[in-house]
Amino acid sequence: MAYEAAFVRVFNGDPEKGGAFKGTAFFIRPQQLMTARHVIGQCRNGVYLRLPPGGDVYQLAPEQIAHGERDVASLHLEHPCEHAQCIPLASAPLKEMEDVIQSGFYDASTPLHQRKTHISNHLGKLNTWATADGVKLA
Repeated sequence: MAYEAAFVRVFNGDPEKGGAFKGTAFFIRPQQLMTARHVIGQCRNGVYLRLPPGGDVYQLAPEQIAHGERDVASLHLEHPCEHAQCIPLASAPLKEMEDVIQSGFYDASTPLHQRKTHISNHLGKLNTWATADGVKLA
């Protein structure tokens, strides 16, 4: 299964009925995805995912979304996605200048974008890390 099968598009409203693209989520387990809390926060007309490989649309109920103080949200599917390629979370703290790859979609139709960057520093607040050039927001 291709690396691209780990990523899904997040929409504000049903994309088959004019819903707007808001960001990217990625599988960490066949039934769980992660995204940014601010992406979900922009979905006033419901959170919809376009799942791999054929682009099936899946609507999340509010109880399937969990988030805390950080800009992270956990999305839970009712059933595992059999086509999901899961990306493991880091098992050890990242180090400054460690190379990483940022991946995501720019919009509702272009292919997955990937770029190399590195960890620039550890932010003590909320125990998070910053990348050298940030994340592009559309």
